[in-house]
Amino acid sequence: MPGSNVPTKISEIRDGARRSRNDRVAVEEPLEIRLGYETVDGRQENSISIMMRTPGNDTELAVGFLFTESIIQKALMAGMPILAAVSAPSSLAVNLAREFNMTLVGFLRGETFNIYASEDRIA
Repeated sequence: MPGSNVPTKISEIRDGARRSRNDRVAVEEPLEIRLGYETVDGRQENSISIMMRTPGNDTELAVGFLFTESIIQKALMAGMPILAAVSAPSSLAVNLAREFNMTLVGFLRGETFNIYASEDRIA
């Protein structure tokens, strides 16, 4: 991926001898993952994580991160009765959603999805 690594000069020690050569090192940049949702007061957004990552595949990284018990807790605190994502939830996320009667939808792709908790909200 372009930009995911950069050239740098290094000193290599091999068999007791030092030599200079070129190498490449990974580039790291911060990525903020935000939870966005609608309420009667309008659109709300909360930062749920900031992490360092190598640039590229940010969508896949965020999607894989989202469906944990941490996001369920934040959604519950925001008063969200339904949470859906394109990925699978963790077992802890499912247990927490069931405990607090939150509807939890995973593998949402077009018109197909799985309901993991409180399916009575989905007609």
